[in-house]
Amino acid sequence: MEPFTILPLFTCLVAAAAAAAVLVRGFGERVNQLTAAMLACGAHWALCEAIWNNLDDPVWVERTIRISGFGWVPMGALVLHLVLEAQDDTRSWLRRLLPLAYVAAIVGQIVYLVSPDALATVSRTGWGWVYSFGPVFPWVVTPTIFFAVAGIARWRNALPAAETEFERRQGRQVLMGMGLTLVAALVTDAPGA
Repeated sequence: MEPFTILPLFTCLVAAAAAAAVLVRGFGERVNQLTAAMLACGAHWALCEAIWNNLDDPVWVERTIRISGFGWVPMGALVLHLVLEAQDDTRSWLRRLLPLAYVAAIVGQIVYLVSPDALATVSRTGWGWVYSFGPVFPWVVTPTIFFAVAGIARWRNALPAAETEFERRQGRQVLMGMGLTLVAALVTDAPGA
């Protein structure tokens, strides 16, 4: 096992445990269900990374990378949905985009799984595998980024309306967590990174 694998495995375990804890704590609450779904997606993505970096066959590496899309492709729709649910805003124009966000995620995942142009290459390195994106990849990732940024921007705009200082502080922490996660994913998985 590659030593690098410890980090994604740890991330997978923490995210899966957090998803279970959030879901159990408020099983019937929509916000908790969406939060647990986001954490479960992160756990899936991290597990796939741990797996593909320990494989020897480039065909299986590519398949695992494509399967990892179930962990990141729906994130944009989930972030937007979580923010809208947390704010209990049923009249926002963003709420009308929510079905489109989920359709884009479904179509994007199908394309990422089956299109030969989604990934260009996978290459062995000293610590695992790297991959480069194909010409179709921007069409997969752009809706994820757009809907995630829309959700984060909506969350930021709602912070001054929070009733207590604790809610404002908690809101800033959630905003920072979502924003840093998006930036980290974009920087580490950007072409040429």
